[in-house]
Amino acid sequence: MSFPYLTGDIPTNEEFNEVFGALQGKTSGNPLVDPKLILKNLDLSYGVSNTVASSATITLDEKFLQNITGTVDIATINVIGEGTFKLLKFSGNLKLLTSGNIITIGNESLQVYSNSTVLIYQFNSTDWIVVAANNELINSSGSVASAATITLGKNYFYDISGTTNIATINPIHIGKKIRLKFQDNLTLLNTGNIKNAGNLDFEVYNGVIVDLYQYDLNNWIITSSNKLLSKVQFDVQLTSVQSVPENVQTKIEFDNIIIDTHSAFDTGNYRFIAPVSGIYCIDASLRISAASNGKEYNCIIMKNGANYISDNEILGATYDLTIGVDSNIIPLLKNDYVEVALFHDSVGSRNIAVSGIVTKFTGILLN
Repeated sequence: MSFPYLTGDIPTNEEFNEVFGALQGKTSGNPLVDPKLILKNLDLSYGVSNTVASSATITLDEKFLQNITGTVDIATINVIGEGTFKLLKFSGNLKLLTSGNIITIGNESLQVYSNSTVLIYQFNSTDWIVVAANNELINSSGSVASAATITLGKNYFYDISGTTNIATINPIHIGKKIRLKFQDNLTLLNTGNIKNAGNLDFEVYNGVIVDLYQYDLNNWIITSSNKLLSKVQFDVQLTSVQSVPENVQTKIEFDNIIIDTHSAFDTGNYRFIAPVSGIYCIDASLRISAASNGKEYNCIIMKNGANYISDNEILGATYDLTIGVDSNIIPLLKNDYVEVALFHDSVGSRNIAVSGIVTKFTGILLN
C-alpha cells in the first residue's frame, strides 16, 4: 500500500477514499463498505474516553477515545467488530508494532510519542489499520551535528551545526515531517536518500530552513525552504591608504569587514568566495587621490583571477577621482571568487583613499 499517512484526528471523505481504495481487494474479510457511509455514521457523541495501560496486547472497550498510558510497545489490539473506529491518545513514547494485528504503511512499526493521537479502523475480522496519525504536530526541537549520515529522533525541529555535507538521513517512518535549520554552510547531497527537484544537490548556509518529508520506507524529499530569504551579503572597505604603482594591475587589499553574513570574505587574499552557487550583484568603487591629467584609470572586477568587467576614465584635469563598476550581475558557482584591482598609467604611484562612502567592495546573492 502506498497511500501517505493522513493528518488530523478524523480524515476527510477524500482521504478515506484513498485509504480504503488502496485496501480493496488486498485484505481478507468481507468487502469494505463505502467510506463515505462510514464517515457519515461515525457517531462521536459517545466519545467518552477510557484509559488503557499499554502492553503487548491491549483491550479496548466501546468508547471511541482511548487514552493509552505507559511505554510498552503494542503489537495486538483486541478485535471489536468489523468497521469499528478507535482514536488512541498516548501519554508516553512507544511503538505500534506490525508483528501482531496492526497494519501500517509498508508494514513499518509506527513510533508514537506523548500527546500523539492515532485513528485506527478494524477493516476485517482480525486486523486494524492505522488510518491517521497526528504525531507530526509535536514541535519539540533538538540539535544534531552534520555528518555524512545523521540520525534524528522524535523531534520535529532540528538545529544542524557543522559543515560536513549530508547524504543520508536515517528513516523514521513514512509520513514523517521534519524541519532543519542550518547554522553553517554545507550541501544536502543527492547521492543518498535525500531527494530534491531535478536530483540536484541542495546547498544551504547559515540561517536556511529546510522542510523534509519521508515519502516511503527509505527516502526523504525536500518540500520547501526559506533559502532565498537568507541572503548572502558582504560589504568591505580599506583600513589604511593603499599605494598602487603605475602600469601594474594591482589587487585592492580590502581588509575592513562591515558586513559578511556567511563569513565568505577572505581578508588574507582580499576576495569574496561564493558560499553557494547563484546569481550575484557585485559592486566596486575606488577613490584615487590626485589622479593625473591625461592618464587612464581602470577599476576592474576579477572572477577566479581573470578580468571580468571594468570601468575606465581618462582625465581632462588632475583631481581626486572616484571610479567604480556598479550593479554587475555575475553568476558564481560555489567557491568561485571575485576580487577588485586598479590599473593606471600615471607617472608614479597613486593612493587609494580610505573612505567607506566611495572606496568599497560589496555584493549580494540575488538568486
